[in-house]
Amino acid sequence: RVWVKTGLLFFTALLVSGAVVGLSEVVRHERLSNEAIRLAADQGQLIQRQINQGLSAVYAIAALVRQGNGQVSDFERVATSLLRVHESLDSLQLAPDASVRQIVPLKGNEKAIGHYLMQDLGRVTEVRQAIETQKLTLAGPFELVQGGYAIVGRLPVFLDDLSASDGQRFWGLTIALIKVDKLIRTSALDRLSASGYHYELWREHPDSHEREVF
Repeated sequence: RVWVKTGLLFFTALLVSGAVVGLSEVVRHERLSNEAIRLAADQGQLIQRQINQGLSAVYAIAALVRQGNGQVSDFERVATSLLRVHESLDSLQLAPDASVRQIVPLKGNEKAIGHYLMQDLGRVTEVRQAIETQKLTLAGPFELVQGGYAIVGRLPVFLDDLSASDGQRFWGLTIALIKVDKLIRTSALDRLSASGYHYELWREHPDSHEREVF
């Protein structure tokens, strides 16, 4: 009987111990899961902040275009100043009639000069969307003609025109380009990898509506 009681007590102790260990593991997993969710949210907000701050530059350039009635005489100086302020930006561009005419900095981006966005099958959907909605649109990631991968903000600019039916005409686009590798660098995403986390950056493709990882 003593042996039976001892065996029952030992078995009960094992069950209790196992339950405690199991509960402890559940709590630990939940804590780690919550920490991962918090980190992902914080990182997402940081990336969004970096993008929003960079894209704000297109509004400043657009204001200059409207002020000069389609001309920006000091575009290079202004764009250079904005690039210093917004670390995530790689370049700023002017595209009158949707054709890229000016880029700051020009070095490394020469191949993009003269690029007509309305004939680029990989760009035209989002360019048309920007023009039709008259709102800033974010596009990408895609491979650049000058090399590398980037996301791009395009703001359509309209000028007053009394001869037009609605009193304004489409001038073109002011463009801010953010290279993906630069965005990752300025957003400190490498800290997640260093902490043992895996991550993906993705968006829904505007044409296929499929998940596109970049």
